Amino acid sequence: MNPVIHVLGIIIKYLFLNTRVFFQYLRLRNNSITVSAIDTVVFTHNLGGGTESYVRNNFYKNNILIVRLISYRRDSYFLLEHESEKLVIRQKALFAYLNKLSLKLIVVNSLCAYSRPKEILDYAVNNSAQCSLSYLIHDFNAVCPPSTFVMNKKFCKYECSSCSLGNRVIAEWRTMWGSFLNHVNKIICFSNSSKEILCQFYAGIAEKIQVIPHSMDYCTFKPLPFDSSYRNIAVIGNCSNIPKGKLVIKKLIAEVKKTKDRKLYIIGKIPFFFHRNSEYVRYTGAYDLKILPEIIMSNQIGAVVFTSILPETFSYAVSEFMLLGLYIVALDLGAQGEKLRHYDKAVFVPGLDPETILAGVEKCFI
Repeated sequence: MNPVIHVLGIIIKYLFLNTRVFFQYLRLRNNSITVSAIDTVVFTHNLGGGTESYVRNNFYKNNILIVRLISYRRDSYFLLEHESEKLVIRQKALFAYLNKLSLKLIVVNSLCAYSRPKEILDYAVNNSAQCSLSYLIHDFNAVCPPSTFVMNKKFCKYECSSCSLGNRVIAEWRTMWGSFLNHVNKIICFSNSSKEILCQFYAGIAEKIQVIPHSMDYCTFKPLPFDSSYRNIAVIGNCSNIPKGKLVIKKLIAEVKKTKDRKLYIIGKIPFFFHRNSEYVRYTGAYDLKILPEIIMSNQIGAVVFTSILPETFSYAVSEFMLLGLYIVALDLGAQGEKLRHYDKAVFVPGLDPETILAGVEKCFI
């Protein structure tokens, strides 16, 4: 794709999203929320995924106010939700509004993509004398700024001495989060690997951590009846950013078209410049989880490539693939590695360059 067109697309998308948020602000800024019922506030984002699923399943209760970042700029906008009531507010007015509440619990669900997380963390610390603090490990934002992986375009394995952000930036980041974690009463991890990673960088927090895996009750998949004809491969899920494997997929597509050994199906939300069907690469689009088994069977898919370049904190996707009985090609990292070490149809690869991935795929079909 022409890089100029790509950049223009990003600019147009940015302007559209911020314009939409501004009009949402104008529409909802004068709304009211029933303050008297609220004793818990939850800080989160609107980026979707497993983090959003957790919010829906656990925090839509009458005593909880959800504070959701909805714009990604210095003067941020937040959507406040309490049952069916909604209000959009600017960050400079947020804390004055929160000070009206008689809070007993502050939950940091995720500050991923917050431009000014320090203000939220300082608010939590400053109220820790009268409120209990909880932190949920949906990501490793407490270890490294999200931009670290975007700038490096690869997983750095937490080798901070070579970090492109510089030692001072990383040290300041961890000082900020360390102060917050020192005041936190409870930390919830969704895998043992997340606990191990967090404890590498913050001493004295292990006793605060509870490991509580997500429930998979929502997923009723059973192993599919694969046979020797199921030899195509797939990438499944939202892989539209660098951490989830956007660049990995782009290179893999080119290699599959070159080798012409087997078909690759792209199932899910992928950047628009990948949407070019060819004889060996097919794009099926976003999908309803209920019909995923049908998509896999109708396209004779026998293996899935899990393209995440970072340690996952739980990985619903890998759990779903395992229930379906698919071969899974992945890195031995984080929660995905923790799960797959106990799965007899897992193939670990040492890297996610296309040649290495396809070599791993071949091991699935021996």
